[in-house]
Amino acid sequence: MARKINFLLCLVFGFQGWAWGGHVVTGSGSDSTFVRQVQLTVDNDAYFFTSYDRYYSSGIFGSYSSLRSRLPFSHPKEGSKYSSDIVFSHYIYTPKNILWDKLEQLDRPYAGMATLGVQLNYLRPSSAFTMKADVGWLGPAIKTAELMRWWHGSLGIRLPRGWDYQINNTPVLTLTPSYLKQWAFSEKFDLVSSTSMSAGTVINQVSQEVVVRYGLPGSLNQSHLTNSLLNTAKGSGKLIEWYLVACWQGSYVLYNATIDGNFIGPESMYHESSEKAVLRQTYGAVLAYKKADFELSFKTTSREVKGAENHRYMRAKISYRF
Repeated sequence: MARKINFLLCLVFGFQGWAWGGHVVTGSGSDSTFVRQVQLTVDNDAYFFTSYDRYYSSGIFGSYSSLRSRLPFSHPKEGSKYSSDIVFSHYIYTPKNILWDKLEQLDRPYAGMATLGVQLNYLRPSSAFTMKADVGWLGPAIKTAELMRWWHGSLGIRLPRGWDYQINNTPVLTLTPSYLKQWAFSEKFDLVSSTSMSAGTVINQVSQEVVVRYGLPGSLNQSHLTNSLLNTAKGSGKLIEWYLVACWQGSYVLYNATIDGNFIGPESMYHESSEKAVLRQTYGAVLAYKKADFELSFKTTSREVKGAENHRYMRAKISYRF
């Protein structure tokens, strides 16, 4: 096990070296085009106002992206684009009712997780390959319970009572490769297939997603969908991409530590059994301008925990290029 963890750490920090290090596009190219981007994504079920925190209660993601002249193992071709993303992620999971304070009431463990990851993107007009590596921590050490209590107290809303039963401390080490393929049926309508897998200490699953876009969708090397609007000519105000989007994703879950409990470190006091088959649906809209883009989407997830219920939440995303 120690050798596997050391290998994953080498991959993660090696990737981070590439993301922070050389081969960033600079010079005359950066004077006329956007080569860097910051992005903020917020997932929450509180957007519905009638909903309370439950299951996947909150996700906050901040990223910094840069255009690259090349990446490891890349062979530059016409129409290819290369970029890297540094991503900070924070997740909160709760049971259906955060007022439950007895073990026998709970239908999902509390869990808080924070990660720092790097993603390398190999982008072509009709295909894309990405590799993401994350390192972080799951458990009481990152103080998610204290954060949630402080936030709810500041807003004057009900306080969670069951954090004593959260998943115990364990390291997060995850590799996630993905492959996307686009079929454009017209200038206004396309279909994108996305195949991915995650392997590591917290999440082990394989997923297949089908994305349908209608409007003015871009190619995979120039689209909000793949976070690839870098290299756009500098300027502001011009709408360069917009579309309505519907996605259907099926996942086969082998192991989810936020539900099944950790296998590294002291055993968690409480855990449940994760569902093997999980279905997710997304419906939303995207507007992309030269300097910034926006996404608002509605998401539903089938039951992730045996004996629990399905879930819905919303995602708001904003990107700014410079």
